[in-house]
Amino acid sequence: CIISRPSPIKRVVESLRLVKQALTRNPSLRVSFVVPDYRKFADGDRTYEAENLDRRFYDLPMSLFSATELRQISFISSSVESFGRFPIAQDVLQHLLARSKFMLLTSHSEGTPRVIAEALMLGTPCMVSPALRSGMGGYLTSTNCVCIDDDAEKGAVQLCDAVSNYDRYAV
Repeated sequence: CIISRPSPIKRVVESLRLVKQALTRNPSLRVSFVVPDYRKFADGDRTYEAENLDRRFYDLPMSLFSATELRQISFISSSVESFGRFPIAQDVLQHLLARSKFMLLTSHSEGTPRVIAEALMLGTPCMVSPALRSGMGGYLTSTNCVCIDDDAEKGAVQLCDAVSNYDRYAV
């Protein structure tokens, strides 16, 4: 499960590329992206720069993934413009996160990433970049977290290994 924003600092495009490599190694892998859609359609193409959005998140999936791979991925991306700042109810997010084997966060810099705290409180281990600098570092251990290399191919091997050996992790 990936819960993020489509801004460049969140590195959600890197998450897409990692998932592509992981699906190549494990075609039965299922992935959920929960990424609210902050685009303002009246602004047209200017919305990406104005809202600090990484356009590649919206453009890349159809060219990156095959139709078969897309069946393994859920994109939950409700319009903030149409449905408000929190278009997905907190209990729905918590249910999805609690049912996930892992929560993936590929960003390098976070203050105190709420998604890590939420995942751990729900008993869901985390996958993070080894370059992550955040206020949650002291809470991540080898039993509740796995560091996933920023290189998509190397990271996919680590991701698939963690999913295959899920019994190694406990929160």
